[in-house]
Amino acid sequence: DIVVKPFSYSAADSLFKSHIDESHLTPEGTLHGFRSGCAITLALTGTDLQSIMRHVGWRCHSTVSFLPLSLYRVLLHAVVESLLLWYSLVRR
Repeated sequence: DIVVKPFSYSAADSLFKSHIDESHLTPEGTLHGFRSGCAITLALTGTDLQSIMRHVGWRCHSTVSFLPLSLYRVLLHAVVESLLLWYSLVRR
């Protein structure tokens, strides 16, 4: 059942960590990182800033100041990985 009522950060963090453990993902994952990752993913899909802020619970525009740099890093990583893959295929 889906419960629609507020719950504490510690309860959310505990639930998040149990899901991380069950899925065998990297244990360094944090609720804060997941929230930031969600914002980055939404930005990459073209979602407007106000909708992103509302979805992840940010109230202040200064909170999203990291977004352009984070998007740049994500895109740069994707380009480098693509070039490395292409180079490894070409060398065969």
